[in-house]
Amino acid sequence: MKQFLPLCLVLSGCAELFGADTAAGPDATSSYDGGWSIGACRDDVVGEGNAEGQVAQNFTLVDQYDQAIELHAFCDRVVYVVFGASQDGPTRADADDLQELHAAHAAEGFMAVQVLVENDAGGAPATDDLQAWAANYEMTIPVLADPGGAVMATFDAESDELPLTVVLDEGAVIDTIRHASQLEEVAEKF
Repeated sequence: MKQFLPLCLVLSGCAELFGADTAAGPDATSSYDGGWSIGACRDDVVGEGNAEGQVAQNFTLVDQYDQAIELHAFCDRVVYVVFGASQDGPTRADADDLQELHAAHAAEGFMAVQVLVENDAGGAPATDDLQAWAANYEMTIPVLADPGGAVMATFDAESDELPLTVVLDEGAVIDTIRHASQLEEVAEKF
């Protein structure tokens, strides 16, 4: 049954079936445990697909605080999502810069999100792995688990090359999808 958890979370928000705490989750005017505000537009965003120029499909993944986080909750800002693995060299190389970019531009409407698809052993990342990653890189951004890369595959099902980066403009409209860092391109938006 565990193998269906990521797909279930992505497609139907049925986290409560698997013990995730959704009853105590944030409402439309609050913030997540990590302090990230939830855009009032989140319930108005309707996903179209996961290709450039489309409004991204919403997804829900668990963060380093063991809380379910929705992509559309960040609909009121530019979002840079980095899918990677904790043992992946390029993912590690960009981690410090990712946090710096977020810190420099959060007040201007920017949110960085780190998504780990594997832990150091090549297995599914657990909350402890997410907490360790956040602590190691002094991250104040959401660090999410996408075991096996189920959500990542919705953006590019043909390749599992890491990192996969997605830049979304306000309203969750996908600007670019790349198998490379887009830190410099994102920084130019601000």
